Amino acid sequence: MATQSTVSGVRSLLALLVLLTGATVLPAQIGFQMSSYHGVTATTHQLQISLLSGQGYRPISLAVSGGAANARYSAVWQQGPSPFWVTAHGMSHSQYATQATTWANQGYRAKLVAASGVGNDAVFAAVWVNDGVAAVHNQNQTASFFDGKIASERTSGRRLVCCAPYNRYGTDYFVTVFEPDDSETAWGAEADDDSTQFNHAFGEYALGHGRPTWIATSDSQRYTHVWRDDRVGNWSVVVGRTSAQFDADKVTFSGQGLILTCIAASGYGSAARFGGIFQQRLTPHTRPLTLTGLDVPEMDGFDDYADDYMQAHGARNVSIAVARNGRLIYARGYTLAEPGQFVTQPTTPFRIGSISKPLCGTVIHDLISRGQGGFGLNTSITSYLGISPYASGAQNATVLRLLRHTSGITPDVGPFDALAHANPPLVVMPVDERYIVSYACSLPFGTLDLWNYANTGNTALGQVVEQATGQAYMTALRDRLFAPVNTTALWQQKARPEDFAPGEAPYHPSALYLQPSTVHYDQRLLVGQYARDYWDSAGGAVCSAVTLARVVSGAFCTGNDSPSLLPAARTAALVRSTFSEVGSGAPKNWTDGSWQWRSLGNGRYQYHHDGRAEGFGARCFFTTDGLCVVMLANAEAAPSAVTLLDKADAVTTWPDHDLFPSYGLPAFARTPALTGAVVASVPNVSDTPLVYDGLYIDQVTGVEFDGALITSQSPSSWHQGWFVRESSTRLRVHPPQGKLPGFYLVRAFSASGFSVQQLAHLSQATQFAVKAADTVPTGYPFAAIVSRGPHPDQSWAVLTLSTDLLPTVVPDMVSLDIGNQFQSLLIADAKQFTTAAGAVRWDFPTIATLPLVHFQAVVVNLSLPSPWPLPATAVETTVRVP
Repeated sequence: MATQSTVSGVRSLLALLVLLTGATVLPAQIGFQMSSYHGVTATTHQLQISLLSGQGYRPISLAVSGGAANARYSAVWQQGPSPFWVTAHGMSHSQYATQATTWANQGYRAKLVAASGVGNDAVFAAVWVNDGVAAVHNQNQTASFFDGKIASERTSGRRLVCCAPYNRYGTDYFVTVFEPDDSETAWGAEADDDSTQFNHAFGEYALGHGRPTWIATSDSQRYTHVWRDDRVGNWSVVVGRTSAQFDADKVTFSGQGLILTCIAASGYGSAARFGGIFQQRLTPHTRPLTLTGLDVPEMDGFDDYADDYMQAHGARNVSIAVARNGRLIYARGYTLAEPGQFVTQPTTPFRIGSISKPLCGTVIHDLISRGQGGFGLNTSITSYLGISPYASGAQNATVLRLLRHTSGITPDVGPFDALAHANPPLVVMPVDERYIVSYACSLPFGTLDLWNYANTGNTALGQVVEQATGQAYMTALRDRLFAPVNTTALWQQKARPEDFAPGEAPYHPSALYLQPSTVHYDQRLLVGQYARDYWDSAGGAVCSAVTLARVVSGAFCTGNDSPSLLPAARTAALVRSTFSEVGSGAPKNWTDGSWQWRSLGNGRYQYHHDGRAEGFGARCFFTTDGLCVVMLANAEAAPSAVTLLDKADAVTTWPDHDLFPSYGLPAFARTPALTGAVVASVPNVSDTPLVYDGLYIDQVTGVEFDGALITSQSPSSWHQGWFVRESSTRLRVHPPQGKLPGFYLVRAFSASGFSVQQLAHLSQATQFAVKAADTVPTGYPFAAIVSRGPHPDQSWAVLTLSTDLLPTVVPDMVSLDIGNQFQSLLIADAKQFTTAAGAVRWDFPTIATLPLVHFQAVVVNLSLPSPWPLPATAVETTVRVP
């Protein structure tokens, strides 16, 4: 008969009786008031309920073992506030079902469930709470439906928090409780494992970053266990322990600061066995956000999106890189994880999944543009790869149709199906992609020129690359797209963490589960995110966001300066088409290089691709105006290309820096572009520069002015011309001085080539003045130039020099501000203004050892009845610098 108890007060006599029963009560541990007992009779269990509930404890774990005839109870209690609760034990199956209905009608729902027994000897116990939580309570759940129930409840936003196995009429059943969970924290469960299966699954779930939250054992020593991807500090699990051993375990783990949070039990008497979960904390650690990489305030929108994405999808590690016109503007790593967990860097490698496909497509076009490999877009893979026999239609699977996903090839072919197809059957692990392609070509082909996304088709393209280059696919990809942009940081996806790339991120799937391995011939069950590594060209590349932004920018965002692609390859890879999808007829925008595309208006296009599989999601895109954005994450939702573009388009002022060199990657060599003039006309004797807007100005090494090269960036070269790279988008050009007024052609150049030409206009200086360089290095030649200003063409200029600013004055004839009354005054040759330039020039080999020289000029106009007093210019000073 069922024994039922409600929460109530406890008398001291009852407390004394409980103590006399000999049940184990744990003292307070690490700030938590906890109590537990195991393997007690129904009477003792009832006394414990009365005692502990009266002291403000509530049950957090409950187990029953031994069947109805020999029921024994085990429980863990925590002291603290809780909703109203009731408990019952010693119930038959029908009593349990009745109790569940009764309490549900009163607003209570199942919180803890326990069951035991074999055959008709089943016994049940439960705790119901009145907390308003919309939990789902299932009875009579068979093992064969357990996985399906896990999947359906997960889809409905609930997770398994409690379950118990039992047997009725020879069939194993489970009773379960699922609670709502909107945390996006992955969880999983396994049911009815024998000891070997349990030990293996235990290791895999732990490898997959899970920790056990529930464990239950049946009287036939089979295990059901639940896992969750969160952190409670240190934890440990024991199973199959005798009562005495379990008592010792409690003491040992208590000394290590671990709390018993879940208890499992089976059998009774000498066959009784116990187990449990011990952990450092009762509640998971919080997950603060940590950022690495340079803070760029103008790019805060990307920080906001990364934070939102991580919160929404449970991602722990994210990296974003943003490049513009070949410059790395922004690179950050984001970590939303508990203390002590993996910290993301901007250079952290991630799996990129299907972004591997357009990388493969780019290599294909590179090979074709260079005439390497002896194939073209219309080459059939059956002939090129020597595949025979093949199904009807396979001969029409051309390189172009594979790139477009319109070949009709079977979209996905498993590696073990391919091995079985080999004659004789082979044991080759991991599976060589040529077997996958060969097997796919033996299967029926679909309708040509309808879009059907095909991993198998991209695997075939990888084999084309291997055939054309004589290299392994990843080697060819590294040599053709990565090495030309000065990086080799590319790896092939590996299933197991011990084989990962250096510093590679861990992977956290949206659900914890086991799946058959693709790297072991026995197809053993491995945790989902670490079970396969056979993809390469279809989805097997691993690299960092910084590296991927580098590779894609180098190929598509540097124009004809691309170090990796010829213009023909870049153009061919971005040929846009729209296809109808198989089945739905939905339009699919696809390029001949396997990029998706969309129009942004005004002739601007976005090319993008995502990648996602167990434990990761990735997005890469670039635009026709030079923007490239990469976001890599260890959550399975692909970042939004639309949202990322919106964040980029919201940037009002783009920083001028390039972060590539800070990651050991040289700036891309770019041909400068002069796009317009801000100041296009200056006097022919002046300190005022011509000013041009443009691109890649920071790489300018010289300026061509009227056919002469100006390479100096020093004002000491004032008379010969000099230039200043004011920013990456602005160039100041000081032209050679004293040239004839008129129009001149100007263009900038770098190591990569010349810009297009711009016009410059030099007007005749309107001011009577002497000009010279402000500073001149020791031993450096320099010049002084006098412009006649309003004076007539046939007038003469006389240049005077001095080292002091004491005046020289001849009344009614000349008044100079230098020379100390002729004592330190030198007078250069007089020169006549006889050219249309309206300027005359004096060249000096060096300033010698003088610290400085002051210049002042006077003009002699012989056409006047009297030239006196002689007009004088302002003083110009040139200082010698070491």
